[in-house]
Amino acid sequence: MSDSSSSFISNQVSDISPVQSSTTQSQRRGSSADQDDVILSIRSLCKSYFDAEILQDINLEINSGDFLVLVGPSGCGKSTLLSCIGGLTDVTSGEIFCRGKNITQLDPAKRDIAMVFQSYALFPNMTVAQNIGFGLEVRKVPAAERKQKIQQVAEILHLQPLLDRTPAQLSGGQRQRVAMGRALVRDPTLFLFDEPLSNLDAKLRLSMRTEIKHLHQRLGGTMVYVTHDQVEAMTLASKIMVLNQGRIQQFGSPEEVYKRPANTFVAEFMGSPAMNLIRAKVIVEAGAVKIQIHREDRAPLVFIEQAATDALRAFNNQSVIIGLRPESISDVAARDPQRSHSAECRIEYIEGIGSDVYATLKLGGSDVISRLHGDSNVSAGDRQQLHFDLSNISYFDPSSQLRI
Repeated sequence: MSDSSSSFISNQVSDISPVQSSTTQSQRRGSSADQDDVILSIRSLCKSYFDAEILQDINLEINSGDFLVLVGPSGCGKSTLLSCIGGLTDVTSGEIFCRGKNITQLDPAKRDIAMVFQSYALFPNMTVAQNIGFGLEVRKVPAAERKQKIQQVAEILHLQPLLDRTPAQLSGGQRQRVAMGRALVRDPTLFLFDEPLSNLDAKLRLSMRTEIKHLHQRLGGTMVYVTHDQVEAMTLASKIMVLNQGRIQQFGSPEEVYKRPANTFVAEFMGSPAMNLIRAKVIVEAGAVKIQIHREDRAPLVFIEQAATDALRAFNNQSVIIGLRPESISDVAARDPQRSHSAECRIEYIEGIGSDVYATLKLGGSDVISRLHGDSNVSAGDRQQLHFDLSNISYFDPSSQLRI
C-alpha cells in the first residue's frame, strides 16, 4: 500500500461514534430543512490527461441522506469522478464543495470523507479488529474508547465472531465488510464506494447489496457509489447519474431514469433486458396522432397515441424511435385499455428463465424482446397475440437521439 493510501486511511477517523442512540439519530436527521442541506456540490468539473478529456463539465448536487449511484460503461469516467471527490485525483478545472466548503485543493485526510475501495485494501498482518481500528490507533484514541467503537462497528456489520481473524481467513464478502467497517468507525460527512462488490460472485453480490441498502437505511449517511451494474444501481440508489464518455447523460431518481430515459443511450443502458428501440413513423390525421411500425411478415402495426405532445406532432410524416420496455409487450392484457394495443406477432425465438419467458419478435426492422408469463406455452415460429402497454412509451429523435 502506498504512503498516500495509508495516510488517507489512517486519517479517516474521528472521535464520533458511528452508532448513535435513537435520540441522536433523530437530531441528526433533524427537520425537513436539515434534510435539504446540500452535502456535495460539484461545479463545472473537468478532468483531462494530456489531450484526453475524461470528465467534461460535471455539475451535480446531492442532499443529506442521499444515496447517489454513478453508473455507466467501463471507461466512462465514474471512478475518476469518485477519485476527484475523495481527493485522490487532482481536477483540471472546476470546484468541489462539501457542506458548502470548497475542498477542491484539500488533502484527502482533511475532507471528512471515507472511502471503500474495490480491492478492500486490508492490512494482511492485522486482525479484523486491528484493521477496523487502525486509524483510531494512529489518531491516538484511548484504548477503551477504541475497543468500544470497534465493537459497535462489528455489531452493525455482523463481524463480532471474526474480530480475531486475519484477512487471509475471511471470505470475499467478509473482507468487504471489514473494509466498510474501517470507513464506518467514524462519522464522516460523505461515504464513497468504488465498485465494492465487483470482486464477488453473483450470490454474494446480492447478499452484500442488501446489506449496504440496510446499512444506509439504518445510519442515514450520504453515499456516492460507483458501479457498472445497472441492476445494482436501480436497487441501491435514491438518485442515479448515468455517465458516458465523461459526460452526464441523465441525473434523477431510479424511476425517472428507467421510465423516462433522456436519450437512447440511457434507454439501452438502464434495464435488463434493455429497452426496445423501434423505428416508427408519425402520421397526423384529423387531429389524431398515429404511430406506424413496419412489419416484414404482415401489414404495419398502427396505434393511436392518446397523449401526443406538440413536440411529437411536429414529427408528422417523419420517422421517430419509440422505446418500449420488455414488460410493456406481454401476453397479459394491459390495465388501461385507452393506453394499450393488441396485435398478433410471430415469435422468432424464446429464452425461458423460469419466472418469465423472453420472446423475441421482429418490429420496425429490429429484434424486439417481450416478456411473457413464465407458464406461456410458446415456441419459435408461433404466432402469439401480444398486448402493448403504451402507458410508459418513450419517443426519441432519430437525429439527436434525445427524448421527444
